[in-house]
Parts: sequence; C-alpha cells; structure tokens
Amino acid sequence: MVLIMELVGMVSRGRARYLILVFLMLWLGVTCIDWYSADFRSSMPPHLVRTAATDRHLLNKEDQEETTTNSTLEEYVGFMEWWSKQKQMKTRIQKTCQKYGPSLRQNIDQHELMYDPRHELLFCRNAKVGTTTWLTHFLRLSSLSDSEKNDTMFSSPKLHKNIPPLFQVQEEDLDMRTLALTTTSFSMVRHPFERLVSAYQDKLVDGSDPSYFKVKRVINDKYGKVTFPNFIKLILLKSKTKCQSMNHCTLDKHWRPFISRCAFCNIPYKVVARAETFTEDQFYIGQLAGVHFEQVESHHSSGGSTRDLTRSYFQQLDVKLVERLVGLYQVDLEMFGYSPDLYLSYAGQKQ
Repeated sequence: MVLIMELVGMVSRGRARYLILVFLMLWLGVTCIDWYSADFRSSMPPHLVRTAATDRHLLNKEDQEETTTNSTLEEYVGFMEWWSKQKQMKTRIQKTCQKYGPSLRQNIDQHELMYDPRHELLFCRNAKVGTTTWLTHFLRLSSLSDSEKNDTMFSSPKLHKNIPPLFQVQEEDLDMRTLALTTTSFSMVRHPFERLVSAYQDKLVDGSDPSYFKVKRVINDKYGKVTFPNFIKLILLKSKTKCQSMNHCTLDKHWRPFISRCAFCNIPYKVVARAETFTEDQFYIGQLAGVHFEQVESHHSSGGSTRDLTRSYFQQLDVKLVERLVGLYQVDLEMFGYSPDLYLSYAGQKQ
C-alpha cells in the first residue's frame, strides 16, 4: 500500500511539473511576442489577457483540469496564429504605402466610419465586403428597442440608411489615428475582381437597388447592351476622369478601390479582415472587443456562388481588358496580397 501511495504521489508530482512547464513555456512565448510587437498585449482578447495575468495563480493548482489546460492552450495558439497573419498584413500595407508615397495618403471622410464608444469598436465600411453583416452586428449593439431592431434587421435598405447615423464619429473623436490605435479598429477587403462580379450581379442583374437603373441606361446607351464586359468598359472609362489618383478617386463606392475609401496609409487599423477568412476574422474581432457576434444570415445574389460567377464572367473578357483592370486595382492587389493571375488565365477562355 505504501508503495502504491508513493507511485501515486510521483504521478501527481509529475503532472504538476508538466503543468508548470506548460504554463512557463506559455508565459515565455507571450513575453517574447510582447517584445516583438509593442501592441500585442493591448490587442489580445480580454479573457486571454486575464488568463495571462493569472498564470502564476494557475501554476499552484496541481488539480487543474487537463481539459481546461488544453482549451486555454488552443485559444492562445489560435489567437497567436491569427495575430501573426494580421502582423503580416499590416507589414504589407506599410510597404505598399512606402512604395507609392504621398499618392496614397488622404484625409478620410468621417462618414465612412462607424464608432461604438461603449465597446470601443471602430469600423470603416467598404461596399460589397460584408457590410450588411456588420451593420446587423452594430444594430444588435445599438440602444434601439427590440421592436425597432426587428423592424430593421431583415431590411438591407433600412440597415444601410438607419444604422450608420447611430454610430457617427463625434467631434471630440476626430483624431482618427489616435482613435484607431486605442480601439478595436478594423476594415474589410476581398479580391477586387470578385467584388466587381458581386457588384454587377447584385446591382445590375438582380436590380436590388433601383438607383442603379441609371447605370444600366448608361451602359445601354453607350454600348448597346448590359453585359459584364460592357460594365467593365464603363468602369475603366469613368476611371480616366474620376480616378486619376488613388487618394482622390470618386468612382461608385461599390467598385471604388479600397485604398481610396478607408485611407489605409493614414489610419492604423488594428485588424484588416478579408472576406476569404471572414468567419475567423469576425470571431477574433469580437474577442478583441469583448463582444459575441451572433450568426447573420447572408444575402445571396442570383447565379450561384460568386467564385463560379467570377470564372464565367471573366471568361467573357479579353486579356487586354483584364490587364487594364489590374492597372486600376494595382494598389489594392499589392496592399492586401491578392494576385490577378487566375483571372488573367480565365480571360478569353471558351465557356
């Protein structure tokens, strides 16, 4: 019996040593990241900051449940992997800003921003990049009554009209750089060419917004028929006068380059989310802000997935037309790590 008790004690002490070693390694890893990135700890999700602060206390709990330990480790690893991607994104943005210099710097229109001071959440909208979903999240965070929320929740026009005014940046918050640095500030991007397809399908094919009937008339009058190639030709034509420089581009907001709306060279967003990793990015933005974002039913345009539509539509374009698109969206492609190669390969293919 004594021998058995000694063996149990050895196993128990071994487990304690294992837990201590795990948490010491975890603490060392977080400390190294703090040294590498001055803003890492301020960017950690609140519950992870609290966990890191109580590591010493947890080390004394030899009976800590192994499942809890594994869960905590997984959260740390998941967050650090995601944060590493964000660091790479912001490094790429900085390099692109340095490459093009003053031509990308601009004063942001404060009406493009939404700010929730209660949750310290700052958002710059880019059209056709999950904006309706984010407006739904802000609606749920608003002080509107339940009946007002229900009346707005499932109406995209009401969301876009009624919600941004509730979260306007106030005069005392007009130092945008400081505000971005001290809040959970974020914007969202997607591949510019998929975005063009989404805008065409939604605004011109489905006709979801009557105000775009005018665009259809212009295409009809100028090119004889509303098609995707003619839509692209109109954008490229308009860009010659409306988008001579990226810091003063007045193309329609649904196809205006991202850099021309959200001033990425002026505003140091804490997070730059991508449509391609939306679920993960949305989760960690919520973690940083201490907010749980409930699932939102997405709006779907006709014609199937945007990715399939993109291939079909770009096969209708010739290579020279796609090359001109690459020129218009060159900064966005470089800044956010997107390649035009796949779309160039589609051009001119037989359907």
